Amino acid sequence: DGEGQRALYQISKAYSVHDEEVSYCQGLSFLVAALVLHLPAERAFGVLVRIMYDYGLRELFLEGFKELTVKLYQLERLIEDQIPALASHFAAERIEVHMFASQWFLTLYSSKFPLYTVYRILDLFLCEGQEVMFQVGLALLKMAKPCLLALSFEKILTYFRVKLPKMYYNEEETDRLIQLALSSKVTQRKLKKFEKDYKTKMEAEASAMDPVDRLRTTNRDLRSTIRRLEQENDILAHELVTSKVSLRTEMDELEKQVDKLSQQNQKLTEECRNLKEQQAVFEVKHEQSVIDAHRRAAEVVDKLSRTCLLQNDKGRNGHHQRERSSSDISSDSSTRQGQCIHCHTLEAELARTRAEAEKLSSTVDGLHQTPNPAETNGTTPESSST
Repeated sequence: DGEGQRALYQISKAYSVHDEEVSYCQGLSFLVAALVLHLPAERAFGVLVRIMYDYGLRELFLEGFKELTVKLYQLERLIEDQIPALASHFAAERIEVHMFASQWFLTLYSSKFPLYTVYRILDLFLCEGQEVMFQVGLALLKMAKPCLLALSFEKILTYFRVKLPKMYYNEEETDRLIQLALSSKVTQRKLKKFEKDYKTKMEAEASAMDPVDRLRTTNRDLRSTIRRLEQENDILAHELVTSKVSLRTEMDELEKQVDKLSQQNQKLTEECRNLKEQQAVFEVKHEQSVIDAHRRAAEVVDKLSRTCLLQNDKGRNGHHQRERSSSDISSDSSTRQGQCIHCHTLEAELARTRAEAEKLSSTVDGLHQTPNPAETNGTTPESSST
């Protein structure tokens, strides 16, 4: 088991010992899980105790869920006041409020809705109190009204169980929900009036019945309530197990992807290292080639300089040799022609050497501009390991 699961078990067990009247209820595990994901275990337990005692949530679990029945009646009356068309549709389809709202109230909306939504509701609940339970319920129904009016009995129940929570995976929808909840008018005065009406109704029904029939009716209602809550708990437990299996499958798939990406990253890192080694070797060769090219160029320039100096000296001394024989003049002309050919050869070698040096420089510049293969794939060793 993970650390979170251990904390969930420890807090649930600790509360069952702390509050023997309520003990452990299936619905509380969802609220505890939401708190554990946000707080250390000790603080999560403290907040749970305050929610149960100071905010009156534990009253919903006592005396056969008697207080929960009152809350559901109050919500039903609020729906009749604020969403009459939906109330009429529910009556026509035989949809009772307890069929969808019991789970909302007992878990503070933490059983099915995404964590972002749950935390927003918990923040409001801790700031404003139990009125938020009714405000959020009314806001959910108002936003879902167009869909609900077009559905029949079974599809309405499926909508509440499956489709409605999925709407709020979008944080913008959650923000709209909270704004609508805050604008829904629910006052303590009106809630107390509805509670008084409920008690009056129950007393009138009880006084009109034979004592034996009244007890039978009460017993039948309690059995029905217990059976319904057990069914809801079974559904919640099944969904919890299914969610855990689904999460485990997703985690396994993500771990496989992480391993695959890690292998790809190692391969890219190795290729990058090899390319850097090749680049270093090439740079050494290039530097040596440049040095050799410059040396050859210097030699060629030196030869050209010496040849030019020699020709100049011979030109200055030419007037002393005008009396040479025709055979000497012819020989001197052929010598000068050979020297010119040699100069042209040296100039061509100098141009070729400079061209080779420029080509090597451009090759190295292109190698420096080649992108890192790991960066090309959007992954660096550091970012992957992080």
